[in-house]
Order: sequence, then C-alpha cells, then structure tokens
Amino acid sequence: MSSVTIQPPRILAIANQKGGVGKTTTAINLGTALAAVGERVLVIDLDPQGNASTGLGIDRKPNQKSSYHVLIGEAEFDDVIIDSGIPRLHCSPATIDLLGAELELADFDRKTYRLADAIQRMTGKPNRDYSYILVDCPPSLNLLTINSLAATQCTPLKMAYAQKRVSDPVTIAGLAFPNRVGLAAGLDKNARCIDALGAMGFGFVEVGTVTPRPQPGNPKPRMFRLPQSQALI
Repeated sequence: MSSVTIQPPRILAIANQKGGVGKTTTAINLGTALAAVGERVLVIDLDPQGNASTGLGIDRKPNQKSSYHVLIGEAEFDDVIIDSGIPRLHCSPATIDLLGAELELADFDRKTYRLADAIQRMTGKPNRDYSYILVDCPPSLNLLTINSLAATQCTPLKMAYAQKRVSDPVTIAGLAFPNRVGLAAGLDKNARCIDALGAMGFGFVEVGTVTPRPQPGNPKPRMFRLPQSQALI
C-alpha cells in the first residue's frame, strides 16, 4: 500500500519595521490571489491592530481565541482558524492581546520558535493541508516579527534593516518600493537599488497606478473590489 507524502506549506513572512508600506495589503491580496488559482492558504495575523483579520471580513468578538493564544500555548491553530468566506482561504485572527505577547513570551522556552512549533504541530492534520502560509507582521522588529522570521523560508517584502536572531537563514523573495506623490526625493535611491538587485537576479514588475483605498465597511480584498486593477499583477 503506497503512502501519501504530505508536502509542507511554503511559509512567507511579510515584514517591515515601518508602518503603512503595504504589509497587510500584500498579505490579503496575495492570499486571495493564491486561493483563486487553487492554492490552500492560511493568513496568520500577528499584528495587534488586526487589519488583516478585518480586511478578510472577520469581526472581532469578545473572548475570541486568536494567534496570541497559540503563541502562549493556550490554544492550537485548530482552535482559532476561521474560514474567511473566500474559498480555500483561512485566517488565524489577531486580537489586542498581542500587545502583551512580547513580555509574556520573554520567559518561555524556545520563545523565538513558538510560531514555528505551532505550525509544525498543525501540519499534516485533516483540513490543514495548506500550500501557503502568509504571516502578517507588526511594524517593528519585536518578538512577534522574529517568531515569523524563524518560521519562514522567505520574506516577500522589503525590510529597512533586520538581523534574524535565529540560527536558520531566511531568503528575501522580493522587495516593494512605494512610488507615491511626495517621495520624489527617494526615487533616485530606489532606482539605484533596483539596478543593483537586478544584477543579483531579482525580477521586477511595474504594477501601474495605485488604486483608491476601500471605503469603510467594504472589507473585501482588492481582487474582488477592483478586478481590472493593474496593481493585481
């Protein structure tokens, strides 16, 4: 009798020490796009603001189990994962409790590997055969972000500077350079970075004009709100 080999998920941490650079937008829309082409995707929200969770239409509820409870050992991912309503796309939501996780995890064993260990325990369980896991990180290099990097094979968003405080290497899978009005002074520096990275083998796609942000009360990912947007490339 032949055995079925379970392929581990590809884990990507979307990280940047600065806020407002598109981490959550990338997590939501990349997850939606992957699910649309048949991948099974889990978005893990590790930002106390919880914008990835609400962006996927998940309401915050009193006493809700979240990614926080997984990190401190009070729950497993099976207890907290919620169906986003988008086929093949699930979410481990964030709650405000994550604000205190830094202090609480300080005395834990393997404190930088709490997320990696929880993902390992989940892998292979029925209905948890994810092909991609996307981790939306907070805008700082704290213990939550370090846990994300320790769990991942690569990070697809630019990072201002960061040294991974764990033993295993991490690959930068791609970088994003904002091209907004008022940032003209930084465009020359960005162009030099793009030239240098291109020589190292990185590829770049021009995504065109940025489309307007959604109005309050419309949490749908951009893929469903603006299906013709060039920013979906």
